[in-house]
Amino acid sequence: TLSQILLPTLASYRLQDLSAYFNIEHDHPHTADSDAKATAKLLLILLRQIQTLPRTTLEQIISVNPSLPQDTMQVFLDADERNRHQAHTPKLADQLR
Repeated sequence: TLSQILLPTLASYRLQDLSAYFNIEHDHPHTADSDAKATAKLLLILLRQIQTLPRTTLEQIISVNPSLPQDTMQVFLDADERNRHQAHTPKLADQLR
């Protein structure tokens, strides 16, 4: 679901295809250990991408409030909260001037 939201133009969202797209090593598709490792690496990549989304994009995703499985929406809410906090927290270099 995260990959569909973040990469809406991809032709396929199968783990094997997403692994190839992100150059994730996935030598033995459909085996538990290979699938688990590839899924973990993919999740980390997608979470990093969410952290770099502009605030307006996060707000739009949240306002649309799509029906998402489990705690998927919470990922976007947490990213938005961090984004808001960072916007109000001066950078150390700015504080030292």
